[in-house]
Amino acid sequence: MAITKILPVRGQLKGCLDYAANPQKTEYFSTADMQRLIGYTQNKDKTEHQLYVSGFNCMPQNAYCIMQATKQRWGKPLNGGNVGYHIIQSFKPGEATPDQVHEIGCEFARRFLADRFECTVSTHLDKGHLHNHIVVNSVSFMDGRMFRNDFTTYYKGIRAISDELCRENRLSVVETDGHGKSYGEWKHEKEGTPTLRGMVKADLEMAMASADSFAGFIAELQQMGYKVKYGPKVTHMAVRHKDAQRNIRLDKISPRFSEDALRSYFQELRKLPPAMQQEYKQQTVPHPPRWQPKELPMPVRRRARCRSKLSHNCRK
Repeated sequence: MAITKILPVRGQLKGCLDYAANPQKTEYFSTADMQRLIGYTQNKDKTEHQLYVSGFNCMPQNAYCIMQATKQRWGKPLNGGNVGYHIIQSFKPGEATPDQVHEIGCEFARRFLADRFECTVSTHLDKGHLHNHIVVNSVSFMDGRMFRNDFTTYYKGIRAISDELCRENRLSVVETDGHGKSYGEWKHEKEGTPTLRGMVKADLEMAMASADSFAGFIAELQQMGYKVKYGPKVTHMAVRHKDAQRNIRLDKISPRFSEDALRSYFQELRKLPPAMQQEYKQQTVPHPPRWQPKELPMPVRRRARCRSKLSHNCRK
């Protein structure tokens, strides 16, 4: 299971000197120049005497000079701004060997970077988990264009290629349902306060854990006060609570709550012996909610008397 991240390398000399003076900081770079970063990633104590260091379009020993020469050839600034990028690829402990991890990092560089950029791949062995440090120049040697660090580059490039290589090598991959969270939902979850989407999801999980069939699932939701839209004439299954003003599509909450997925789940459940059905249901047991309703204090009644000019009778 490879977890990836990308960090910009900003050429601030003071930050580089401060970092170099502190030998305890050996994991993350916020401000450092390319020479210091390349020296760190190729540290022989971390890479087993540099057995796991490779360069693409440059030699690891002169990578910094080659990258600076590329910037100078295309008229790009040698210092200041983003002078490079640092990609970290971490693997699950015990899942792969150092040779396999390094080869995955090299193949990642071949597919994603080597056709346009100079880069180095270093596999570190000093942590409890194996991880690759990939340092890439910010300027392309092919056309002088800058490396674009944006949403598309990460999710459709770095993340997609890394996951593809993990699957090819039969390593685990972090799977997602493709649905993100809105800022409001993330904020409520962080603060531990309920949201409509979160409460509907908890009710759906509870109904799945209690029901033995799709009809029973619908009955459970109706007992909770939901109106359920489903059937062949309904494009997307949806629910609406009696106190709510709009419908909520179940497949928007999670793909496993779509009508087809729910029917398939209950069909598989009915095929199992009764002794195994409970174990199968454990997959959908709802977790206890992180939020708890706060007890509101009882209102206190107080009598007050207002004395002002308004309290006196006025002449006509």
